[in-house]
Amino acid sequence: MALVVGNLLSKTSLVGANGAQPTGTCLGSGGAVGRVQLASTAMWTMKRPAARVVLLNRSGQIFLINGRDPADSSKKPWLEIPGGGIDQGETSADAVARELYEETGIENAEIGPVVWVQHVEFDFGGIHFDSDEQIHVAWCDGGEWRPRHLEFLEAAAFSGASWWSLEDLLASDTPVLPERLREFLPRLVAGELPDPPIDIAP
Repeated sequence: MALVVGNLLSKTSLVGANGAQPTGTCLGSGGAVGRVQLASTAMWTMKRPAARVVLLNRSGQIFLINGRDPADSSKKPWLEIPGGGIDQGETSADAVARELYEETGIENAEIGPVVWVQHVEFDFGGIHFDSDEQIHVAWCDGGEWRPRHLEFLEAAAFSGASWWSLEDLLASDTPVLPERLREFLPRLVAGELPDPPIDIAP
C-alpha cells in the first residue's frame, strides 16, 4: 500500500528491513520532503527526534488525545500526550508549541522545560518508529480539542481529546503514552519539576 507520512525531515531517516532506502517523495508540514511506498509485507523504520508535552490546566488536569492504530485493529485504543517530530531548525520547545496548535488548537500555552526524556521504538500506521523524545511540561487556562492541522496518520488515528484529573487517570486502565505517564505525572501535578530531566523509557 502507498502511505503519505507527514513530518519527515532531513533529520529523519527511513530504512527498510534490508537497509534499502525508500524512493519517491513524502509530504511534511514544512513542504514536500519524501514519499514512502510501503509494501504490505514490509515495514520501514523511521528514525527521528521528537518533542512531546504534558499539558496541564490551572486545576492540574492533563490534556490527553484518544488514539488508535489505523493499520492494526487488534491494538487497544490509548490516551497520549500531544507531540511529534521536530522539524529542521526547530528547538524542542518550538516543536511543542507547533504540535500543540496543530494537534489540539490550543495556543499561547506557557511552555516549560524538558522534564522527561525517552528513547522508544514502536509500530504505528504500518511504520516502525525509532524515536528520541524530549518531553516538556506546559500550562494553559484550558481549552477544547480543535485541531488545526493533522497529518495523514494523525487524522486517521485521533478521535477526540479531553482533560483528565490525576485521580481519574490513575483509576483508568486505558493504555497511555508515554507508557510510564501514570508513574511520573503526580510529581508534575504537584509542581515538582526534575532537573536534569528524568529518563522514563519503558
